Amino acid sequence: MVAAAAGLPWLLFGLVAGVIVDRIERARAMALLQVARGALTVVLVVGVTTGRLSIALLAAFVFLLGSCEVVVDVASHAILPALVGRDRLQWANSRLITAEVVTFEFVGPALGGVLFAVSVAGPFLLDAASFLVSGVMLLSVARRLHGTRTVARSDPRGSSVPTRCSIRKTRSSASTGTREPWPGPR
Repeated sequence: MVAAAAGLPWLLFGLVAGVIVDRIERARAMALLQVARGALTVVLVVGVTTGRLSIALLAAFVFLLGSCEVVVDVASHAILPALVGRDRLQWANSRLITAEVVTFEFVGPALGGVLFAVSVAGPFLLDAASFLVSGVMLLSVARRLHGTRTVARSDPRGSSVPTRCSIRKTRSSASTGTREPWPGPR
């Protein structure tokens, strides 16, 4: 049940997150979602330490954390062109992917296991702290980018202010995103 809750946000929101991220201030959204993930993780720590965390509640937390993760991950890739020059974009993408793989596949699980052996709440506390620090750092990025173009280049108005994200426009963009990779008549 928990594993399903972890994958469900990507299935439900993955495509829509890309559309939404193209219409919002990415750094600010990432900062707010990282702080939300930190707060959720603090609540999770309380549940773990008090012994009041059920499997259903854990699945709900994992779903909420995963939902935030979808938007943050999509936005982190989409914001790179605003942070680095075109000539350094390939370098930045490779560093971002490498950092994700090393952290999620190698360092994170090992460190989490060691921390869990020391204290059941340890890995969750470190996670909460990392989310909160990340949120604060992203706020400084948001301030640096304020007034620069961080929305999709396809914005027909050419505005530096994010476009309004209506349900109809989001559905249309998501539909286009699912059709584009497939050759043939439309």
